[in-house]
Amino acid sequence: MPAAWTVLAAVAIVLWLVDLAIVPAVPDRVVLRSLAVTVEYLAVAALVGGGRGRRRRGRGLRQFRLGPWSLLVSAVTTGLASIAWRNPQSGFLATIDRSSVAHALAIIGLTAPLWAIGYLVGPGLLALRMGQRLAAVATSERDGDGGGRYRPRAVWVLAGVSIVARVAQIALGQFGYLADPSKAVSGSSWYAQILVQAGGLGLAALAIASVELARFGGVRRRTAFLVLLGTEVGFGLISGMKGQFVFTLLAVCVSFTVARGRLPLRALLGAAAVFVLVVVPFNAAYRDLVRTHGRENMSAPAAVAIAPQVVVQTVEGGGGGDGDDDGKDQPPLTTLVGSTVTERSRSVDSLAAVVQKTPNLVPYQSIFELITDPVLGLVPRALWPDKPVRTAGYTFNQQYYDTPANLYSAAAISPQADLFRHGGLLVVLVGSAIIGAGYRLVDETLHPARDLRLTALYVSLFTLLLTSEWTVTDLLVSLPIKIGIMVAACRFVYGGQAARDRVRVGRDGAPADNRGQGAWRVSGYPGVPGASGRGRDSRPAPRRTPLTTTGSRRDY
Repeated sequence: MPAAWTVLAAVAIVLWLVDLAIVPAVPDRVVLRSLAVTVEYLAVAALVGGGRGRRRRGRGLRQFRLGPWSLLVSAVTTGLASIAWRNPQSGFLATIDRSSVAHALAIIGLTAPLWAIGYLVGPGLLALRMGQRLAAVATSERDGDGGGRYRPRAVWVLAGVSIVARVAQIALGQFGYLADPSKAVSGSSWYAQILVQAGGLGLAALAIASVELARFGGVRRRTAFLVLLGTEVGFGLISGMKGQFVFTLLAVCVSFTVARGRLPLRALLGAAAVFVLVVVPFNAAYRDLVRTHGRENMSAPAAVAIAPQVVVQTVEGGGGGDGDDDGKDQPPLTTLVGSTVTERSRSVDSLAAVVQKTPNLVPYQSIFELITDPVLGLVPRALWPDKPVRTAGYTFNQQYYDTPANLYSAAAISPQADLFRHGGLLVVLVGSAIIGAGYRLVDETLHPARDLRLTALYVSLFTLLLTSEWTVTDLLVSLPIKIGIMVAACRFVYGGQAARDRVRVGRDGAPADNRGQGAWRVSGYPGVPGASGRGRDSRPAPRRTPLTTTGSRRDY
């Protein structure tokens, strides 16, 4: 029987041939190409996420591999969501012609095979060795021996730093949707990026707490997990960004799935229901209150104070509000969800806008900016006070959507759109292959199935790279900073002195607590003193799971 990916690939080829043969009208062509792109991405996801044999089983969606999951998200955001373009769009999207959307979908159809080639071929042996070295640094390993042991207090330190950083952002008016957009595009401070990165440590602490709860259980670990989860969800709601809630859930799902070897399906379905029934309507009402168009925006402290009231009214079905008419006349829930699924997550719009205007109306940007801008972006603002502020989404709105300068809104720019405006189709194709190779590098060297101490690092990269709303230059600027901070966080949590005494094994091979802390060598399975799978007297260690990290560090 043919593999699933070959069947999907055949269906995608048939759809593209039908499109070329019958030359349908533009609305029908948009629908046909949207379906072709959807099936094409699903075929590539099945190809890169499949495998034969026990050692490759579960390498795809079930283990939250970045490659297959990014393709699945692209199938929805680039393919299915683009079907909405069968009808003309309103607002600033009305400037895009639907023929440009059809052209953009054709370009995306060409990038999918190049992405697959890059992922399957890989980044090369040198890059893989560098990735393995980075993983060893993050896990405190030396010469293959285990590093240290888990320190619970370090997790609370990370959470405390993140809370202080985000409270400071709120006080300074720099937090999420509460920030003053006019100030964000006119200047920045040397500490703004530091506060943003420090605030991200809360997600790392939650990921580590999730792994510990999944592996060992217990009242203390469950309490710590719930406190950290509530903190992240609370800050996510206050920020006014629905994506923060989604990223928090993804971090928990990735951590539990890798640690337990199975997807928490019931919890995932429950979280999806909460997102649809609570988060989406709350976000609409809350945003309408925070930025009352035509009047002075609500201050950050006032917005934080009113958030609980909006949550209560949203749960009760009131729609949110502060006692006046603001926030009460919200669209129906189906309209809000449809807008979130289509307009807010659709990634073909930016590429269609670039295809329509570049190079005829808006000239190509220099391809060398893809190299020079990330290098200049890494220079600290403390050393370069006059460093230009990165406002790619703000300027993109004016160049491609003809929005006025006093409309402080950032457009979502997909990687394909950013690559196309830096040189056209060839740059998009080559860049797609490089991106695929980069995703393979993350999956092969930093996935926590190799070592659960990598969970915080992997989750931060997973949530960053899974979205399709980043420019290539912005990503290249943020990646080194993000990786460096998360490596330091992993070392801090798991950097304690290695346990030298034999671990007391409890029920089902799990280690018994020692003075209130799990004294286990974290490089191996719980109850296994070292990474080799044997104790110091060479006797076989307790039974292990498929997630055991052995001496080769590749048998998972």
